[in-house]
Amino acid sequence: MNKKQIIITSSIVIFSIILSGCTSQNDTEPLIEDNVLQNHPPEPVVTIHGGIQNPPSYIDTSNMDAVAYAGDIITFDASNSYDADDDVLSYKWIWDDYTDSTGEKVTRKFQINDVFSLQGLPLIYSITLVASDEKHSGLTAYHLGIVPKKHTFYLDDSKITLDKPSSGKYQITATAGKLREFQTLTYELDQPLLIQQCTWNATVYLEKSKLAVLNKISISLKDEEGNIIVTKDTKLQMFPLWKSKTVVLSGVLTKREEFKSVEIQVQGFSFKNRINVLSGGEKSSQIEFDFTTL
Repeated sequence: MNKKQIIITSSIVIFSIILSGCTSQNDTEPLIEDNVLQNHPPEPVVTIHGGIQNPPSYIDTSNMDAVAYAGDIITFDASNSYDADDDVLSYKWIWDDYTDSTGEKVTRKFQINDVFSLQGLPLIYSITLVASDEKHSGLTAYHLGIVPKKHTFYLDDSKITLDKPSSGKYQITATAGKLREFQTLTYELDQPLLIQQCTWNATVYLEKSKLAVLNKISISLKDEEGNIIVTKDTKLQMFPLWKSKTVVLSGVLTKREEFKSVEIQVQGFSFKNRINVLSGGEKSSQIEFDFTTL
């Protein structure tokens, strides 16, 4: 072997040793970024307390997480949220009106301000929970359907209103079969209202002269076209000489109905039309639809 070959062979051996050392180092020592532990973002979880355990059957719950009654206090709970790194978490709740609250548990009420906008469907509120550690945040959206507990309407003049009138009394003539034509007092909503299945209760305050004789009162609920949805009547103890009486009638709506008006009719006989339906103050004739009893 000549001197030139010895130099080339020595160079190859030295290069191989260096290359081998680099390869060994890479196999045993990971890159710097691989040595840094990854920090995971939190996983926010929402649960609520105070909702309806068994929502009414007419509600399609497929597009909401839970259902609650308007006006009830609902507790929002983030305690089931978790973080893979066991970091301490903070919580922020963003409400549908773009206000926010902080804390693991917060309470809130939801109202239905316009019952005519419902069209019989739940009003859906969207709530966002943001869970944060020192480095990351995670968020989730929660959809809460709000349904009314009850609607209370007052009979005032010829209208049905949501506001209790201050005072008023409206005369009605008692019918006596063929001796006198049937007369009704009719009260109407400004626009029809879609009512889901529920119970209804009508409270009517009557006032009459002692000589007026009444033996029955009937109440009919009608739709926009004047068709009767439901009607109910009751006897009135014709002979006692009473001057005022509170009459309560109730019934059930077994399916969704379009409600527009109430008609009241009394049967009996009176002189000078001295029979009044009171409307106002503590004696405000009214009708109530209760959605919690079915």
